[in-house]
Amino acid sequence: MDKEKLLKIRAQSKKKKPNFLRRNYSKLKLKSVWRKPRGLHNKLRLKRKGHIKNPSTGYRSPRKVRNTDKMGFIPVLVSNTKEIEKLNPQQNSLIFKSGVGIKNKISMLDKAREMNFNVLNNKDLASSKQKLEQLIDARKKKKLEQLKLKQQVKSQPKKEKVEVKKDIKGELDKDQKDILLHQHEIKHKDVIDTPDKSPRENITRTKITAGKRQ
Repeated sequence: MDKEKLLKIRAQSKKKKPNFLRRNYSKLKLKSVWRKPRGLHNKLRLKRKGHIKNPSTGYRSPRKVRNTDKMGFIPVLVSNTKEIEKLNPQQNSLIFKSGVGIKNKISMLDKAREMNFNVLNNKDLASSKQKLEQLIDARKKKKLEQLKLKQQVKSQPKKEKVEVKKDIKGELDKDQKDILLHQHEIKHKDVIDTPDKSPRENITRTKITAGKRQ
C-alpha cells in the first residue's frame, strides 16, 4: 500500500483508539498513566465486560508508518547545524532541542529553511527567527542601561562618615553613652570596660549529695 493510504488508515484508527487508564486511579488518588494489572482477581486483567479496555496489538499503526509524523517523515532531535546537514529533507523532519542557545537556534532556523526541512516544534520559521532577534536586541539594551547606571554611581561623591573619637569613652557619663549607643554614633565595644587581667582565684567546689528520704 502507498504511504498516503497508510497514513489515512492510521488517522482513522487513532480517532477510535480509547485512553488507556489505570484501574481505580480516581478512587485511590493515583496517576492516570497506564499500569499493567497484576492482581489474581483483577477484572481488567481478565478482560471482563463493562471495564476499561486493555491495550492490545490491534490498536497499533501500520508498520511502514509507525514512529512517523503526520507527513510520514521520521522525526530526529537536532542540536546544531552539522547534524542538520547529515539528514535528508525527504525522509526526516526536525525537532530542536530545548537547551539550544538563541544564536545557535537562529543559525539552525536558517539552515532548515535552506534545505526545506519540516520543523515540528517551530511551525513558522520566519516569525520565530524575528522573535529571537528582538530578544537579543532587548538584552543588549538592558546591559547598556546597567553599565550607564554603574558609571553614574561611581562618579557621585561618597558620603562623609561621622567619625567618633576613641578617647571619648572615658570622658562621657553613662547617660550620654546610652544616648550615643541608641543613635548608633558609638560602637558597643567602646562602652564596655575591659576585664581585669589578674589571675583567677582558686574556687573550692562543693559536692552535692542526694538527700535522705523520709
